Amino acid sequence: MNIVRAILLKLVSTVMFAVMSALVRSLGESIGADVGQRVGMAACGAESVATEGAGAILCPAVTVAAASVGATFGGAAAVRIYDDLGAEPSPHPATVPSGAPS
Repeated sequence: MNIVRAILLKLVSTVMFAVMSALVRSLGESIGADVGQRVGMAACGAESVATEGAGAILCPAVTVAAASVGATFGGAAAVRIYDDLGAEPSPHPATVPSGAPS
């Protein structure tokens, strides 16, 4: 195999892995932010009922904080799952037998 072709294929493979990892992280962050926002709103609803409306002032801050935490954990979890689902690299690189056409 031509060494230049091998290097180009490796570079393309690396770039594609980085792009897929970024897409998975973005998807995880958006799902995590949505879940965090819903949890924050639910916590605000319970807090507002318990404090007879006094806790409603903090609801936007609680919702934003929960969405931020959800996005962070969602992105990290998605990338970890994506990495775990990937194939394990072989310990030895493939070799071409001597005398074989390249």
